[in-house]
Amino acid sequence: MNYNIAERLCKTLNNMGYPVEENQFDAHSTIEISFANIPSLFFSVIDDRLWLWSALTWMDSSTFTSWGAELWEELQAALCWVVTGQPVLGLGSEGYELKALVDDHCFDEEARLEELLEGFYVLCVRLHERFSQSR
Repeated sequence: MNYNIAERLCKTLNNMGYPVEENQFDAHSTIEISFANIPSLFFSVIDDRLWLWSALTWMDSSTFTSWGAELWEELQAALCWVVTGQPVLGLGSEGYELKALVDDHCFDEEARLEELLEGFYVLCVRLHERFSQSR
């Protein structure tokens, strides 16, 4: 992992009120940010790339049956500082996950990581509020 990425991530999270020490974060680490209203958000480093993701614990196959088109529309909105422009919804080992591969340019300015985290959080809240009641 590029030390500058770890340094910037830790500094930004500390500025946002989530204390993390640089020596707690290495190439095999995951940082969890817990919330009361939605499932946790995670930062994970995989092959020297940073992923922002959340386990959508409320989602199951009936969500797609009931809300497929609406869910697809929600996921089409652009999310800044994500490699593909949008996060990816996929089936993980323990259920559905929303994942975003963080663009390397996100670390050029400190405010960019905060902007990404806020946008991802808002998307997770919207998805949870709109679709979690379908279960």
